[in-house]
Formats: sequence, C-alpha cells, structure tokens
Amino acid sequence: MPGAKVKQERGAVRMLTPELAIWQGGIEIIPSSGSVSLKGYVVQVMKKVNERWFIIEAHPKLFPPPPPGR
Repeated sequence: MPGAKVKQERGAVRMLTPELAIWQGGIEIIPSSGSVSLKGYVVQVMKKVNERWFIIEAHPKLFPPPPPGR
C-alpha cells in the first residue's frame, strides 16, 4: 500500500519486566487512494535498550471490511 498512512490509538501497556512490555491498541490504515480505511488492533512486544523502546515483534489484526453498500 504505497503512500498509506497508519494511525494508532494510545493503547495500553503491560510491563512484563523493567525491559520488556506488551503494548496493545487500535490501528487504522488509510490508503492513499482514498478507498475505505482498514481498522483493527495490534499487539507489540517491546524491549528497552539504552533508555529507548524497540518493537521486537508486532501482530496486527485487521477487522473484515464492511459489506458493499454499507
């Protein structure tokens, strides 16, 4: 999807250790073509390295698009 934009909600964080966390929140992918956006949520495993957080695993889940005519 070249040119698409992604919006993520603030979401929620669950700390596993001081250096590992799980983040989950809503996501919306907005195609540059102007077609219907895709909505869903994403779960990310994050690791803190030298005071910065990095995504080490991400699992986006998209909801099915609405039926035509809706």
